[in-house]
Amino acid sequence: MGRGWHLGRRRLPAALTLAVLLAACTREPPPDLVDPGRGRPSPAATVRVAVLRPGSAPDFVPRILPAEQGLRLAFDEGALGEGVAVEVDPVDVSAPPEEVARRLGELAADPTAVAAVLGPGWRPPAALVATLAGAGFATVSVTPLGAGGGPAWRRLVAPVGAEGAALGRFLHDAPAAADGVCLAGGDRAAPEGAGRVARRIRRELRGEVPLRRLPRRGRPAGLAARVAAAGCGAVVWLGGAEGAAALRRALSEHGLRSVLLLGTDRVKDPRFAELAGALGEGTVVACPCADVSLSTDPRALRFINAYAEAFGAAPGIFAVEGFDAGRLLLRAIAEGGPTREGVARALSAISAHEGLGGAYRFGPDGELVEPGVRMYRDEGGRWVALPGS
Repeated sequence: MGRGWHLGRRRLPAALTLAVLLAACTREPPPDLVDPGRGRPSPAATVRVAVLRPGSAPDFVPRILPAEQGLRLAFDEGALGEGVAVEVDPVDVSAPPEEVARRLGELAADPTAVAAVLGPGWRPPAALVATLAGAGFATVSVTPLGAGGGPAWRRLVAPVGAEGAALGRFLHDAPAAADGVCLAGGDRAAPEGAGRVARRIRRELRGEVPLRRLPRRGRPAGLAARVAAAGCGAVVWLGGAEGAAALRRALSEHGLRSVLLLGTDRVKDPRFAELAGALGEGTVVACPCADVSLSTDPRALRFINAYAEAFGAAPGIFAVEGFDAGRLLLRAIAEGGPTREGVARALSAISAHEGLGGAYRFGPDGELVEPGVRMYRDEGGRWVALPGS
Protein backbone atom coordinates (compact mmCIF):
# COMPACT_ATOMS: atom_id res chain seq x y z
CA MET A 1 0.00 0.00 0.00
CA GLY A 2 3.03 2.25 -0.39
CA ARG A 3 4.23 5.01 1.88
CA GLY A 4 0.91 5.36 3.68
CA TRP A 5 1.76 2.44 5.98
CA HIS A 6 4.95 3.92 7.47
CA LEU A 7 4.74 5.03 11.07
CA GLY A 8 4.58 8.72 11.81
CA ARG A 9 5.47 10.73 14.90
CA ARG A 10 2.27 12.74 15.09
CA ARG A 11 -0.12 12.22 17.96
CA LEU A 12 -3.47 10.75 17.09
CA PRO A 13 -6.97 12.04 17.74
CA ALA A 14 -8.73 10.36 20.62
CA ALA A 15 -11.54 8.90 18.52
CA LEU A 16 -10.80 5.35 17.45
CA THR A 17 -12.57 3.01 15.05
CA LEU A 18 -14.32 0.38 17.13
CA ALA A 19 -15.88 -2.93 16.10
CA VAL A 20 -19.63 -3.30 16.36
CA LEU A 21 -20.02 -6.02 18.96
CA LEU A 22 -23.05 -7.61 20.52
CA ALA A 23 -23.58 -7.08 24.22
CA ALA A 24 -22.39 -9.88 26.45
CA CYS A 25 -24.94 -11.81 28.45
CA THR A 26 -24.84 -11.52 32.23
CA ARG A 27 -24.80 -15.22 33.11
CA GLU A 28 -21.53 -16.87 34.07
CA PRO A 29 -19.72 -18.74 31.27
CA PRO A 30 -18.75 -22.42 31.57
CA PRO A 31 -16.27 -23.19 34.36
CA ASP A 32 -13.35 -24.27 32.17
CA LEU A 33 -13.35 -20.93 30.37
CA VAL A 34 -13.67 -18.73 33.44
CA ASP A 35 -10.74 -16.74 34.79
CA PRO A 36 -10.04 -18.16 38.27
CA GLY A 37 -9.20 -14.62 39.35
CA ARG A 38 -12.64 -13.25 38.52
CA GLY A 39 -13.95 -11.32 41.47
CA ARG A 40 -10.47 -10.40 42.71
CA PRO A 41 -9.06 -6.84 42.51
CA SER A 42 -8.22 -5.29 39.16
CA PRO A 43 -5.21 -6.80 37.35
CA ALA A 44 -1.79 -5.37 38.06
CA ALA A 45 -1.14 -4.87 34.35
CA THR A 46 -3.17 -4.50 31.17
CA VAL A 47 -1.76 -5.15 27.71
CA ARG A 48 -3.35 -4.50 24.33
CA VAL A 49 -3.56 -6.66 21.23
CA ALA A 50 -4.47 -4.95 17.96
CA VAL A 51 -6.80 -6.83 15.63
CA LEU A 52 -6.58 -5.59 12.04
CA ARG A 53 -9.62 -6.26 9.84
CA PRO A 54 -11.76 -4.53 7.18
CA GLY A 55 -14.50 -3.02 9.31
CA SER A 56 -16.52 -1.63 6.40
CA ALA A 57 -16.62 -4.86 4.38
CA PRO A 58 -20.20 -5.78 3.38
CA ASP A 59 -19.74 -9.26 4.87
CA PHE A 60 -18.16 -7.98 8.10
CA VAL A 61 -20.74 -9.41 10.50
CA PRO A 62 -21.11 -12.96 9.11
CA ARG A 63 -17.54 -13.55 7.92
CA ILE A 64 -15.05 -11.26 9.66
CA LEU A 65 -16.43 -10.41 13.10
CA PRO A 66 -16.58 -14.03 14.42
CA ALA A 67 -12.77 -14.30 14.47
CA GLU A 68 -12.54 -11.12 16.54
CA GLN A 69 -15.23 -12.39 18.87
CA GLY A 70 -13.37 -15.68 19.31
CA LEU A 71 -10.23 -13.69 20.12
CA ARG A 72 -12.09 -11.60 22.69
CA LEU A 73 -13.55 -14.72 24.28
CA ALA A 74 -10.09 -16.24 24.66
CA PHE A 75 -8.81 -13.11 26.38
CA ASP A 76 -11.91 -12.57 28.52
CA GLU A 77 -12.05 -16.14 29.77
CA GLY A 78 -8.34 -17.00 29.68
CA ALA A 79 -6.30 -17.19 32.84
CA LEU A 80 -2.74 -15.86 32.86
CA GLY A 81 -2.43 -16.27 36.58
CA GLU A 82 -0.10 -13.27 36.85
CA GLY A 83 -2.55 -10.42 37.24
CA VAL A 84 -2.38 -9.48 33.56
CA ALA A 85 -5.48 -8.53 31.55
CA VAL A 86 -5.56 -8.43 27.75
CA GLU A 87 -7.66 -5.92 25.80
CA VAL A 88 -8.51 -6.03 22.10
CA ASP A 89 -7.89 -2.84 20.10
CA PRO A 90 -9.61 -2.99 16.66
CA VAL A 91 -7.98 -1.30 13.65
CA ASP A 92 -10.16 -0.80 10.57
CA VAL A 93 -7.87 -1.47 7.61
CA SER A 94 -10.57 -0.40 5.17
CA ALA A 95 -9.95 3.19 6.31
CA PRO A 96 -7.65 5.40 4.18
CA PRO A 97 -4.00 4.27 4.39
CA GLU A 98 -2.92 7.43 6.19
CA GLU A 99 -5.50 6.79 8.91
CA VAL A 100 -4.35 3.19 9.30
CA ALA A 101 -0.75 4.41 9.51
CA ARG A 102 -1.71 6.84 12.27
CA ARG A 103 -3.40 4.03 14.21
CA LEU A 104 -0.34 1.84 13.82
CA GLY A 105 1.83 4.74 14.93
CA GLU A 106 -0.23 5.12 18.08
CA LEU A 107 0.08 1.43 18.83
CA ALA A 108 3.82 1.40 18.15
CA ALA A 109 4.29 4.27 20.59
CA ASP A 110 2.26 2.55 23.32
CA PRO A 111 4.38 0.11 25.36
CA THR A 112 1.25 -1.72 26.52
CA ALA A 113 0.49 -2.76 22.90
CA VAL A 114 2.30 -6.09 22.66
CA ALA A 115 0.93 -8.00 19.65
CA ALA A 116 -1.29 -7.92 16.57
CA VAL A 117 -3.78 -10.30 14.98
CA LEU A 118 -4.58 -10.17 11.25
CA GLY A 119 -8.25 -11.00 10.89
CA PRO A 120 -9.89 -12.68 7.88
CA GLY A 121 -11.50 -11.00 4.90
CA TRP A 122 -8.53 -9.09 3.44
CA ARG A 123 -5.03 -9.42 2.02
CA PRO A 124 -2.55 -7.67 4.34
CA PRO A 125 -0.13 -5.59 2.22
CA ALA A 126 3.51 -6.61 2.54
CA ALA A 127 4.40 -3.07 3.65
CA LEU A 128 1.91 -3.23 6.51
CA VAL A 129 3.16 -6.63 7.66
CA ALA A 130 6.72 -5.30 7.52
CA THR A 131 5.66 -2.27 9.57
CA LEU A 132 4.30 -4.53 12.31
CA ALA A 133 7.48 -6.61 12.31
CA GLY A 134 9.65 -3.49 12.35
CA ALA A 135 7.78 -2.19 15.39
CA GLY A 136 8.51 -5.46 17.18
CA PHE A 137 4.96 -6.82 17.27
CA ALA A 138 4.32 -10.52 17.60
CA THR A 139 1.73 -11.21 14.90
CA VAL A 140 -0.78 -14.03 14.45
CA SER A 141 -2.68 -14.30 11.16
CA VAL A 142 -6.08 -15.90 10.61
CA THR A 143 -6.43 -14.81 6.99
CA PRO A 144 -5.54 -17.19 4.13
CA LEU A 145 -4.22 -14.23 2.11
CA GLY A 146 -0.95 -12.36 2.29
CA ALA A 147 2.70 -13.17 2.92
CA GLY A 148 4.46 -13.84 6.20
CA GLY A 149 6.06 -11.33 8.50
CA GLY A 150 9.25 -12.53 10.14
CA PRO A 151 10.26 -14.77 13.07
CA ALA A 152 7.58 -13.55 15.51
CA TRP A 153 4.76 -14.35 13.09
CA ARG A 154 2.41 -17.35 12.95
CA ARG A 155 -0.44 -18.19 10.56
CA LEU A 156 -3.19 -20.45 11.90
CA VAL A 157 -4.96 -21.14 8.59
CA ALA A 158 -3.92 -22.66 5.29
CA PRO A 159 -3.09 -20.19 2.49
CA VAL A 160 -5.73 -19.66 -0.17
CA GLY A 161 -3.93 -21.84 -2.71
CA ALA A 162 -4.51 -24.83 -0.45
CA GLU A 163 -8.27 -24.35 -0.88
CA GLY A 164 -7.82 -24.71 -4.63
CA ALA A 165 -5.77 -27.87 -4.14
CA ALA A 166 -8.48 -29.37 -1.91
CA LEU A 167 -11.20 -28.50 -4.41
CA GLY A 168 -9.13 -29.97 -7.23
CA ARG A 169 -8.60 -33.25 -5.41
CA PHE A 170 -12.30 -33.47 -4.61
CA LEU A 171 -13.26 -32.79 -8.23
CA HIS A 172 -10.74 -35.30 -9.57
CA ASP A 173 -12.67 -38.10 -7.85
CA ALA A 174 -16.20 -36.67 -8.16
CA PRO A 175 -18.41 -38.47 -10.72
CA ALA A 176 -20.26 -35.22 -11.43
CA ALA A 177 -17.05 -33.64 -12.70
CA ALA A 178 -16.33 -36.31 -15.31
CA ASP A 179 -18.11 -34.31 -18.04
CA GLY A 180 -16.17 -31.16 -17.22
CA VAL A 181 -15.75 -28.43 -14.63
CA CYS A 182 -16.69 -24.78 -15.12
CA LEU A 183 -15.04 -21.99 -13.13
CA ALA A 184 -17.20 -18.93 -12.55
CA GLY A 185 -17.21 -15.77 -10.49
CA GLY A 186 -14.40 -13.93 -8.78
CA ASP A 187 -13.66 -10.90 -6.66
CA ARG A 188 -12.93 -7.65 -8.45
CA ALA A 189 -11.29 -6.27 -5.31
CA ALA A 190 -8.98 -9.27 -4.79
CA PRO A 191 -8.62 -11.19 -8.05
CA GLU A 192 -5.36 -12.81 -6.95
CA GLY A 193 -7.22 -15.06 -4.51
CA ALA A 194 -9.57 -16.41 -7.18
CA GLY A 195 -6.64 -16.75 -9.57
CA ARG A 196 -4.64 -18.85 -7.13
CA VAL A 197 -7.59 -21.13 -6.45
CA ALA A 198 -8.20 -21.60 -10.18
CA ARG A 199 -4.54 -22.41 -10.87
CA ARG A 200 -4.38 -24.99 -8.11
CA ILE A 201 -7.58 -26.64 -9.33
CA ARG A 202 -6.12 -26.88 -12.82
CA ARG A 203 -2.91 -28.37 -11.44
CA GLU A 204 -4.75 -31.02 -9.41
CA LEU A 205 -6.96 -32.06 -12.34
CA ARG A 206 -3.80 -32.65 -14.40
CA GLY A 207 -5.67 -32.30 -17.69
CA GLU A 208 -7.70 -35.42 -16.93
CA VAL A 209 -10.94 -33.46 -16.49
CA PRO A 210 -12.04 -30.74 -18.94
CA LEU A 211 -11.84 -27.31 -17.29
CA ARG A 212 -13.54 -24.21 -18.67
CA ARG A 213 -13.35 -20.65 -17.39
CA LEU A 214 -16.61 -18.72 -17.68
CA PRO A 215 -16.78 -14.91 -17.56
CA ARG A 216 -16.04 -13.60 -14.08
CA ARG A 217 -19.13 -11.42 -14.12
CA GLY A 218 -22.55 -11.80 -15.63
CA ARG A 219 -26.16 -12.40 -14.76
CA PRO A 220 -26.82 -15.74 -13.04
CA ALA A 221 -29.20 -16.80 -15.81
CA GLY A 222 -26.53 -16.10 -18.43
CA LEU A 223 -23.92 -18.07 -16.51
CA ALA A 224 -26.34 -20.98 -16.12
CA ALA A 225 -26.91 -20.97 -19.87
CA ARG A 226 -23.14 -21.08 -20.44
CA VAL A 227 -22.82 -24.01 -18.05
CA ALA A 228 -25.50 -25.86 -19.99
CA ALA A 229 -23.79 -25.12 -23.30
CA ALA A 230 -20.41 -26.27 -21.96
CA GLY A 231 -21.88 -29.47 -20.58
CA CYS A 232 -20.16 -29.07 -17.22
CA GLY A 233 -21.25 -31.44 -14.49
CA ALA A 234 -19.69 -29.29 -11.77
CA VAL A 235 -19.23 -25.55 -11.26
CA VAL A 236 -16.71 -23.93 -8.92
CA TRP A 237 -17.88 -20.49 -7.81
CA LEU A 238 -14.93 -18.24 -6.96
CA GLY A 239 -17.00 -15.39 -5.52
CA GLY A 240 -19.05 -14.88 -2.38
CA ALA A 241 -22.12 -16.47 -0.84
CA GLU A 242 -24.76 -14.24 -2.41
CA GLY A 243 -23.48 -14.85 -5.94
CA ALA A 244 -23.21 -18.58 -5.26
CA ALA A 245 -26.82 -18.74 -4.07
CA ALA A 246 -28.03 -16.80 -7.13
CA LEU A 247 -26.14 -19.16 -9.44
CA ARG A 248 -27.49 -22.22 -7.64
CA ARG A 249 -31.05 -21.01 -8.14
CA ALA A 250 -30.39 -20.14 -11.78
CA LEU A 251 -28.90 -23.57 -12.47
CA SER A 252 -31.97 -25.24 -11.03
CA GLU A 253 -34.29 -23.00 -13.05
CA HIS A 254 -32.41 -24.07 -16.21
CA GLY A 255 -32.96 -27.74 -15.46
CA LEU A 256 -29.44 -28.21 -14.11
CA ARG A 257 -30.33 -29.29 -10.59
CA SER A 258 -27.90 -32.21 -10.84
CA VAL A 259 -24.93 -29.92 -11.53
CA LEU A 260 -22.66 -29.92 -8.48
CA LEU A 261 -21.84 -26.46 -7.10
CA LEU A 262 -18.62 -25.90 -5.16
CA GLY A 263 -17.04 -22.85 -3.57
CA THR A 264 -14.26 -21.49 -1.39
CA ASP A 265 -14.48 -20.35 2.22
CA ARG A 266 -16.32 -17.24 1.00
CA VAL A 267 -19.39 -19.40 0.34
CA LYS A 268 -19.36 -20.91 3.84
CA ASP A 269 -21.63 -18.18 5.04
CA PRO A 270 -25.10 -18.35 6.63
CA ARG A 271 -26.41 -16.12 3.84
CA PHE A 272 -25.93 -18.93 1.32
CA ALA A 273 -28.45 -21.19 3.04
CA GLU A 274 -30.83 -18.27 3.58
CA LEU A 275 -30.80 -17.28 -0.11
CA ALA A 276 -30.49 -20.68 -1.76
CA GLY A 277 -32.90 -22.50 0.52
CA ALA A 278 -33.42 -26.18 -0.19
CA LEU A 279 -31.83 -25.74 -3.63
CA GLY A 280 -28.49 -25.25 -1.93
CA GLU A 281 -28.38 -28.75 -0.49
CA GLY A 282 -25.41 -30.72 -1.74
CA THR A 283 -23.23 -27.66 -2.35
CA VAL A 284 -19.63 -28.32 -1.30
CA VAL A 285 -17.13 -25.76 -0.01
CA ALA A 286 -13.47 -25.86 0.96
CA CYS A 287 -12.47 -23.89 4.03
CA PRO A 288 -9.26 -23.64 6.09
CA CYS A 289 -11.46 -23.39 9.16
CA ALA A 290 -12.71 -25.63 11.92
CA ASP A 291 -16.45 -25.83 12.53
CA VAL A 292 -17.28 -27.27 15.94
CA SER A 293 -21.01 -26.52 15.79
CA LEU A 294 -21.91 -30.22 15.53
CA SER A 295 -19.14 -31.50 17.78
CA THR A 296 -19.82 -33.47 20.95
CA ASP A 297 -16.33 -32.90 22.34
CA PRO A 298 -16.60 -31.35 25.82
CA ARG A 299 -14.11 -28.57 24.96
CA ALA A 300 -16.07 -27.68 21.84
CA LEU A 301 -19.35 -27.67 23.74
CA ARG A 302 -17.91 -25.33 26.37
CA PHE A 303 -16.67 -23.02 23.63
CA ILE A 304 -20.04 -23.02 21.85
CA ASN A 305 -21.90 -22.24 25.06
CA ALA A 306 -19.49 -19.53 26.16
CA TYR A 307 -19.56 -17.91 22.71
CA ALA A 308 -23.37 -17.93 22.67
CA GLU A 309 -23.45 -16.49 26.19
CA ALA A 310 -21.11 -13.68 25.21
CA PHE A 311 -22.36 -12.78 21.74
CA GLY A 312 -25.87 -14.18 21.43
CA ALA A 313 -25.12 -16.34 18.40
CA ALA A 314 -23.46 -19.58 17.38
CA PRO A 315 -19.75 -19.36 16.48
CA GLY A 316 -19.28 -18.22 12.89
CA ILE A 317 -16.53 -18.90 10.37
CA PHE A 318 -12.98 -18.51 11.76
CA ALA A 319 -14.32 -18.06 15.32
CA VAL A 320 -12.38 -21.14 16.40
CA GLU A 321 -9.20 -19.83 14.78
CA GLY A 322 -9.70 -16.45 16.47
CA PHE A 323 -10.08 -18.22 19.81
CA ASP A 324 -6.94 -20.27 19.17
CA ALA A 325 -5.06 -17.10 18.19
CA GLY A 326 -6.00 -15.63 21.55
CA ARG A 327 -4.89 -18.72 23.43
CA LEU A 328 -1.60 -18.76 21.52
CA LEU A 329 -0.92 -15.14 22.47
CA LEU A 330 -1.90 -15.80 26.09
CA ARG A 331 0.71 -18.55 26.09
CA ALA A 332 3.31 -16.20 24.62
CA ILE A 333 2.50 -13.54 27.22
CA ALA A 334 2.74 -16.07 30.04
CA GLU A 335 6.05 -17.46 28.76
CA GLY A 336 7.69 -14.21 27.69
CA GLY A 337 6.16 -11.67 30.03
CA PRO A 338 3.71 -8.81 29.33
CA THR A 339 6.07 -6.77 27.16
CA ARG A 340 6.27 -6.44 23.39
CA GLU A 341 9.80 -7.79 23.30
CA GLY A 342 8.95 -10.69 25.60
CA VAL A 343 5.84 -11.71 23.66
CA ALA A 344 7.69 -11.58 20.34
CA ARG A 345 10.56 -13.63 21.73
CA ALA A 346 8.19 -16.24 23.17
CA LEU A 347 6.05 -16.51 20.02
CA SER A 348 9.11 -16.94 17.82
CA ALA A 349 10.11 -19.94 19.96
CA ILE A 350 6.72 -21.69 19.69
CA SER A 351 6.81 -24.40 17.02
CA ALA A 352 3.67 -26.29 18.05
CA HIS A 353 0.41 -25.42 19.76
CA GLU A 354 -2.67 -27.43 20.72
CA GLY A 355 -5.85 -25.53 20.03
CA LEU A 356 -9.57 -26.04 19.78
CA GLY A 357 -9.18 -26.35 16.01
CA GLY A 358 -6.55 -29.06 16.33
CA ALA A 359 -2.78 -29.30 16.50
CA TYR A 360 -0.82 -26.45 14.92
CA ARG A 361 2.79 -27.07 13.85
CA PHE A 362 4.79 -24.16 12.48
CA GLY A 363 7.79 -24.10 10.19
CA PRO A 364 10.68 -21.63 10.42
CA ASP A 365 8.67 -19.16 8.30
CA GLY A 366 5.70 -19.24 10.68
CA GLU A 367 3.47 -21.07 8.19
CA LEU A 368 1.72 -24.30 9.07
CA VAL A 369 3.82 -27.38 8.33
CA GLU A 370 0.67 -29.31 7.40
CA PRO A 371 -1.92 -26.72 6.31
CA GLY A 372 -5.33 -28.33 6.56
CA VAL A 373 -8.41 -27.53 4.49
CA ARG A 374 -11.73 -29.04 5.45
CA MET A 375 -14.53 -29.87 3.02
CA TYR A 376 -18.11 -29.09 4.02
CA ARG A 377 -21.45 -29.89 2.40
CA ASP A 378 -24.77 -28.10 2.77
CA GLU A 379 -27.11 -30.59 4.42
CA GLY A 380 -30.44 -29.16 5.47
CA GLY A 381 -29.04 -25.64 5.60
CA ARG A 382 -26.09 -26.59 7.79
CA TRP A 383 -22.47 -27.02 6.76
CA VAL A 384 -21.50 -30.58 7.65
CA ALA A 385 -17.85 -31.67 7.48
CA LEU A 386 -17.25 -34.44 4.97
CA PRO A 387 -15.58 -37.61 6.26
CA GLY A 388 -11.81 -37.41 6.26
CA SER A 389 -11.68 -33.62 5.99
